[in-house]
Amino acid sequence: MKFLTVEDSWKLFCAYAFPESEGNRAPDNLEEIARNILKKCGELPLAIKITAASLAKTTLPDDWQSKLTKLEEVGTSDDHVMDIMDILKLSYHSLPAHLKACFAYLSFFPEDEAIECEYLIYLWMGEGFIPAGKNPWDCLDQLGNLCLVEVWEEEWRLKKYCKVHDLLLDLAILISTENKCAFNVEDAFSKLHSVHTGGDRWGRLFLAKKDIDEAVVSERRLVSPELVRTLSLSRNAEIGGNIPAMLFSGMRVLRVLDLSYTNISILPACVGEMKLLKVLNLRETKIKRLPECVRCLKNLSFLDVSRCSELDRKAPKWISELQCLQHLEGPFEQMPKGLLKLESLRILRISGEWWLSLSREEDGLVRLEDLGKMSAIEEIRFKVEHDSQLKSMEDGILAPLLSMRRLDVRNKIAQTDLPQFPERMNEMRNLKHLRLEYFAVPSWICCFANLMFLYLQNCDCSNYPELQEMPNLVSLWLDVNRRCKEVPKAFGKSGGFPHLRFFSIHDFPELEEFPEIEDGAMPWLEKLELWRCRKLNKVGEGLERLKRLKEFNFELSEKDELREMLKEGGIYWEKIKTANPEIIIKK
Repeated sequence: MKFLTVEDSWKLFCAYAFPESEGNRAPDNLEEIARNILKKCGELPLAIKITAASLAKTTLPDDWQSKLTKLEEVGTSDDHVMDIMDILKLSYHSLPAHLKACFAYLSFFPEDEAIECEYLIYLWMGEGFIPAGKNPWDCLDQLGNLCLVEVWEEEWRLKKYCKVHDLLLDLAILISTENKCAFNVEDAFSKLHSVHTGGDRWGRLFLAKKDIDEAVVSERRLVSPELVRTLSLSRNAEIGGNIPAMLFSGMRVLRVLDLSYTNISILPACVGEMKLLKVLNLRETKIKRLPECVRCLKNLSFLDVSRCSELDRKAPKWISELQCLQHLEGPFEQMPKGLLKLESLRILRISGEWWLSLSREEDGLVRLEDLGKMSAIEEIRFKVEHDSQLKSMEDGILAPLLSMRRLDVRNKIAQTDLPQFPERMNEMRNLKHLRLEYFAVPSWICCFANLMFLYLQNCDCSNYPELQEMPNLVSLWLDVNRRCKEVPKAFGKSGGFPHLRFFSIHDFPELEEFPEIEDGAMPWLEKLELWRCRKLNKVGEGLERLKRLKEFNFELSEKDELREMLKEGGIYWEKIKTANPEIIIKK
């Protein structure tokens, strides 16, 4: 366990307790009591961060004294350095009831797992932890601000993840066990007493992830199935084929069913009897088509069948019967027109290499005109396959989709004289993610002031717009350009790309020059990639000015001189390493 010096402990405490004060300094009227509180934390970083963070929103001396009093009540003497688990418990007990439930639910995940926040939010909502009117993302932020969970964003892909410190995971498991909520698979099958035999009544039962085989599932009856609210056998690859129906027998209150990363191919029909089910995760299974029983799950809000390599690419017509569906993810190329009936649908995530194909006829499949009526949709990926569809886009058929946050569009009409991306699309001012394939990129694209992720593949960028002026762009991918000979010098100008963190230039066979980087350009850049640029013969000065650069990946040019400069010991290599000794240079 890591310990800090007294001075470092104080600096850490102040950083979390007084984040908005100048220099993170403690106010004079709080410094003495703050140091007394710090004593109770010892020199343990986790204890210091959690205790300090719990006080960050108040400067009232009474609140600080109350915290010290509680710490002293747990401790045995004034000089007693508390056990870290006591400190963690104190922070947990100060949470409101809904956050206690959200935190305890984290016991369900394996140690050191990077948890996808979007999925976690659906799990919390499925379990009913989030009170009406509360934003579930705010709940996650509160746990993060209190240092009870570590939250980070993989910004170049716009995905949030979280992770629980191993000691906090121990606390979550302890709390769940004390509340008779969480048990691993073996406990559930063998150690619990059934309510029918006079044992304790278990309020909630989780089946945690564990390496179990199909025999365990099929040969042993689950204790108290009528109390199970979350069932996960995720990542148990030994479970496959036709999963036994008896496993689900009696699960009348099940809210979450996660069978992802198993080898099941058929879902038992009795799953359709789980009327309260809200989350169904069949990601990367052997399912060949959406099981018919799913149509009975009228409360389902989350359905994931992505990475199912054998799944039928045409979604069934009955998908429109799932009126509560908010998130649908899978490798679908065709969707029924009834999709319009799903007024709650926000995310239609076409996964893998697949793109939604939009019909031109009244054949029962979704058309571009239909898509334009889905006003609540926030994410969609589709391909344009006919001139009439492009004309409809130019006429503003999709302009009403003002909630759109993530949009992927592939042009399949012509791949020589590329069409201009329609100007009427500029009304989607909430876009954060935009991916275009086989389009001429217009100058007006810079009006997307909120855009964070821009992916341009096989796009005509011969006259690059002023991308460096986009204020919030975090990730820029320029992928496959057969004609571009030089990246605009403006890309390296001071003040350009003020928030860019990831910049990739990939497969530019004619590219000869990468521009000079001036002081103040790309001040937050962390990762730079120059791949498959065979004719590259000049990389401008200034790579060493990228002070936050952590990784520089390049595929060696055919030009011997440039290779010598970039390889270990070369001029460029030495400059970059001198400025950033810890940088990773891959070639």
